[in-house]
Amino acid sequence: MITYFIQSGDFVKIGTTSDIQSRVKALRHASPQGPVVLKTTSIPEREAHNIAGKITERANGEWFRMNEEMEKWIQSLESCQEGYDPEIRMPGRPATGKTKTKLSFTIDSSIAERASQAASDNRLSLSAYVERAIANYLQPEAQ
Repeated sequence: MITYFIQSGDFVKIGTTSDIQSRVKALRHASPQGPVVLKTTSIPEREAHNIAGKITERANGEWFRMNEEMEKWIQSLESCQEGYDPEIRMPGRPATGKTKTKLSFTIDSSIAERASQAASDNRLSLSAYVERAIANYLQPEAQ
């Protein structure tokens, strides 16, 4: 079992699962805003709930309000995501000597849904998947 952090709108769900893909699919149907996997980790769920409760307001059950301090804490956790590629870093965890820039853009909802599904299929956060896609697109062709 892994502990996951999934964001939907202004809230983060902290729970456990043995199948993150199925969990995301279930939340997609129960959430008005598409769920985004922020992190999967080995921290015990109860410990994660206790820490999150000290950082931010518990909205309901396993849901907590997202704020800057909560985002920083989640980013600081060690990822245990299967298939995690260290070259595709989680947001806020730049590689040595490199910086990250937060981007915000609007895309067609059908593209966003396909990207979200592809990210889930590859066990990546949506931001990590988009970062990889952009890097692959911009990578110069081998000569």
